[in-house]
Amino acid sequence: GVIGWGSQAPAQAQNLRDSIAEAGLDIKVAIGLREESPSWAEAEETGFTKADGTLGEVFDVIADSDMVILLISDAAQAKLYPRVLAAMKPGSTLGLSHGFLLGVMKNDGADFRKDINVVLVAPKGMGPSVRNLYVQGKSVGGSGINCS
Repeated sequence: GVIGWGSQAPAQAQNLRDSIAEAGLDIKVAIGLREESPSWAEAEETGFTKADGTLGEVFDVIADSDMVILLISDAAQAKLYPRVLAAMKPGSTLGLSHGFLLGVMKNDGADFRKDINVVLVAPKGMGPSVRNLYVQGKSVGGSGINCS
């Protein structure tokens, strides 16, 4: 699940969805948002829907996902990370796009759960440019972006 819909989430969610489809894999990419969020309609405009299970409430998507890509604001990450980690199922993977949360957790004296994996993949570009270049079949700064 991709959590949030800021600068990076629309690009990363669509790129991931399109790459998975192109590879012929049967893996669903779901977006987790607050149901009252104005971003809900924006996610629907790009083809994510509650009806097909690709758009849902944040913590429902987290609990159902094998991989959680956390793309909410820094302030929201700092506030919500204990709930996010608690909602993740054992054996799942947390994906981050920058190291902000690592610093917050270090300052809090907190650590990641031992039964989840953590990866960091930092795109070299703002979300809209990452998506536009993906659609054009190009890369950002020499880095491939097929699954950014």
